[in-house]
Amino acid sequence: MLLYFYQTQKGDFGVIIGVRTFDLRIAQAHSLKEKRRVLKSLLERAGGRFNASLAELEHHDLHQRALIGAAVLSNEKSHAGEMLDRIGRFIESEPEVEITAVYTEIY
Repeated sequence: MLLYFYQTQKGDFGVIIGVRTFDLRIAQAHSLKEKRRVLKSLLERAGGRFNASLAELEHHDLHQRALIGAAVLSNEKSHAGEMLDRIGRFIESEPEVEITAVYTEIY
């Protein structure tokens, strides 16, 4: 198997990775089952709509709190940031969750 790499400059393969984590409060969840229902729906819809990878990262045992992460790949930092912004607006529009904190890293 041959692997081809597109190298733009010294050590730069032209891939930008954008990662954003969202600390969420799910006030209406009174059990872990309700929390999983809300998160599963949210993560599947956001991932499919924005062609991104999303997952629950922490607080698995807390029924009203979740830390989810979104990761995107792009060839430009501005595009990666724009994609993460769209995902954030989508999550903000969800009536069942409240964003309490957001962290972003772009590599």
